Amino acid sequence: MPRYLIESDSPPIEHDGERYGPGDELVIPVTSADHLRDRKGVELHQIEDEADDEPEPAEPDDLTRLDGIGSERADDLNERGYRTFEDIRASDNDALAEIGGITAEKATGLIVEANDLVTGGAEG
Repeated sequence: MPRYLIESDSPPIEHDGERYGPGDELVIPVTSADHLRDRKGVELHQIEDEADDEPEPAEPDDLTRLDGIGSERADDLNERGYRTFEDIRASDNDALAEIGGITAEKATGLIVEANDLVTGGAEG
């Protein structure tokens, strides 16, 4: 959820039973910030967290552990953004089936197998 700093020329406000004034920080949804700006005349500045800029990419998994996936197909998957079992688990059949050589039936199997690997439901 975004963080906002109340600017120095803003009037004090009450939000969720707490009073806030200039220099205070609020962690509120964008819609609440818009409401405070539009209806209450509060000047807010969104604070950017450096850590939130970009999450560190996960270490790639060895996708050749999936049934029927060789190194060439694993490279194809990586190029399309599927670098981890979690990536495949979170995908859907249609997206995976767009990769050459993967049928809808095969995609279903890959998703199930990746789910098992992520959750510990099966040993690869």
